[in-house]
Amino acid sequence: LPTVEKALRDSIPTEMAGLEASGLRFAVDYRTTAHDRGPSLRVLGDVDGKEVQLLRFDCFEEEPHFHYDPQGKNNRIFLNKARVTDPIAWTIEYLEGNFASLVRIAGYNRLADTLNEGALNAALPGVEKALRDSIPRG
Repeated sequence: LPTVEKALRDSIPTEMAGLEASGLRFAVDYRTTAHDRGPSLRVLGDVDGKEVQLLRFDCFEEEPHFHYDPQGKNNRIFLNKARVTDPIAWTIEYLEGNFASLVRIAGYNRLADTLNEGALNAALPGVEKALRDSIPRG
């Protein structure tokens, strides 16, 4: 069993410079549920003056998946583990060049219209590093 100190450290979101771009914020943490665990990426944006979780990518060991509008309609899609052997790499590839489309699918058209794909793509190496660094060592 993990120590309380390790559990607390692992549950603290990773905040790094460069995890904001074009009005979106990327929050990374390591999540543990009753039956699974792994890095998690929340894509947040300002909608009508409130910070809203637009997308969430749970790069879990057993059932990797992602959500459109996790706090609203919560459309959850599971990844095929036979085809996706690295959920973090898949997440980064899926996001690259697709932010506006994904935010639209989540239901936030006005926000999607304001996004700069180039700036968002430039943030992805930092997001990938934060996801990989969130994995507990040892």
